[in-house]
Amino acid sequence: MSWRSSSSYFSRRPRYQSEHDSEHSATIIRTERVKGMNHGAKDFHAERRGQGKMTETRRCPKCKAFKPLAQYGSNAAREDGLQFYCLECTRFYFREYKTKNRHKIKAAASEWARNHPESGREKARLYRKRHEQKIRARTKALYAENKDQIKALLRNYKYKREFGITLSERSGMAAEQDGRCLICGTHEGDLTERLSVDHDHATKQVRGLLCRNCNHGIGNFHDDPDLLRAAAIYLERARKPKEEIA
Repeated sequence: MSWRSSSSYFSRRPRYQSEHDSEHSATIIRTERVKGMNHGAKDFHAERRGQGKMTETRRCPKCKAFKPLAQYGSNAAREDGLQFYCLECTRFYFREYKTKNRHKIKAAASEWARNHPESGREKARLYRKRHEQKIRARTKALYAENKDQIKALLRNYKYKREFGITLSERSGMAAEQDGRCLICGTHEGDLTERLSVDHDHATKQVRGLLCRNCNHGIGNFHDDPDLLRAAAIYLERARKPKEEIA
């Protein structure tokens, strides 16, 4: 089989291939030959597999540039086994498609996940296992870049879950108290921690912002005013001279 007859490999067009597609498949592949090479069919297909010294390029209809065949994805449905566009143009197309059809793609993915819950969970588990180090590094980098925002989101979630208030509502309470503990009057700026949100454990009602010591103090007395008054009397008696007590 001669080189001339083997070149018809590119000119044959299957029934499902368009005329425009066939034109590019047949005419836009250029071959740089090395002198003295045997151009038989066997050598030709060896070169197609990258085992020889032939360099092949192909013109991408999208970007109009001649690029090596290595820069084209594979497509078994096409006669030459390559994608119609180069990898760069193909990636650009899919990125553009995903951007324009973001909601459609998301809805289809959500519907599939609802219909295949076990498959989705197993797929996620396997992905996390295979890319554990990559996920860990990406998470650390994301946290480092958005540290303040993430802390604010977590704090807001905590306030909402435990006390039923938002971060902005907590900030409003701090402004009303001038940033001070409602019991001892210590300013939040003089503390190593933020003022704690004090609430009634029975009714879940938020009472105010206290420093850590005051909040733990009334908690140790079970929020009982009688116990706190008894403790105050005890301390006052202990401060009086022994003569006055007698």
